[in-house]
Amino acid sequence: MKNRFYALLLFTFFSFFVVSCSSIFNGSKDRVKVNSTPNEARIFVNGLEVGKTPAILELKRGEKHIIEVKKEGFQTFHVETTKDITGWFWGNLLCGGVIGIIIDLATGNAYDVSPSTINATLDKTTGMVEQYQMEEFGSIQLFDREGNQIANVTVNWK
Repeated sequence: MKNRFYALLLFTFFSFFVVSCSSIFNGSKDRVKVNSTPNEARIFVNGLEVGKTPAILELKRGEKHIIEVKKEGFQTFHVETTKDITGWFWGNLLCGGVIGIIIDLATGNAYDVSPSTINATLDKTTGMVEQYQMEEFGSIQLFDREGNQIANVTVNWK
């Protein structure tokens, strides 16, 4: 009887500290490595410049992100991330229960950002080749025959 009481007490104590496995072990951000050929290309996430390649980005879990890799004289590389259920989420079945599942899903911490590595190969451009549109902005880039950028028009709207 005493052993059952201690086992129940230990299980209850453990459950409070591991109530949402993904949130505890993964946190709210995921790391994404971005490389490019050639190096030193500018990296944009959802339209905002965040650095140059090579870089490791910390992106919010549970959301899709548009990542662009740009370098003057080269075509822009575009990728949209997806979200995949992380392995730690399944730990809720063992210790976190329904509360852990709800917390991880509500916070987005139940997901990994995919892909975790982006290798962008940028091709030389000639002429007008870039025209890209998202929900909040659109962009057109013009290049001369030698691959030099001669104009960049970006329109933002809400």
